[in-house]
Amino acid sequence: MKLINNEIKIKQGYGSLLFGATIDHAVNVLGHPSHIEEIDGLDDDTTMAYMYDNSYLVAFFEGIDKKVLTIMETRDPDATLFGKQVFRFNEIEIHQLMKDKGYQELETEILIRDGKRMTFEDGNIDFYFENDRLTSINWGIMYGEENFPSN
Repeated sequence: MKLINNEIKIKQGYGSLLFGATIDHAVNVLGHPSHIEEIDGLDDDTTMAYMYDNSYLVAFFEGIDKKVLTIMETRDPDATLFGKQVFRFNEIEIHQLMKDKGYQELETEILIRDGKRMTFEDGNIDFYFENDRLTSINWGIMYGEENFPSN
């Protein structure tokens, strides 16, 4: 992986890779994925999931005519959010961090097998917990939004 850093940037991207990037640009930044999955969507649209097993990262690309990066997911224990190693935080600490940064639209959902999802709608970011431990973070930007960060 060629990322400059592993900083989660809400509504922007991850490290130097920004949402709206083409697949070619993402591969140039991240390197070649461990494997690729095609996920069927609506209206002949498919989502491509590029999985990077060694870096605990998944990059999702959406679009009919041109696929662009819209969602990322990480399980990287060294990933940072607002300069903090967030995988060392518990649910209360993550909630406080997000609140301190101005994110208020919190929704939680209990998942199967001791899992929990904590979503901040205004940040388009999900935190997943198992047995009260943060296991993954999923964040992105809605496909079709005109405000993709520039690459």
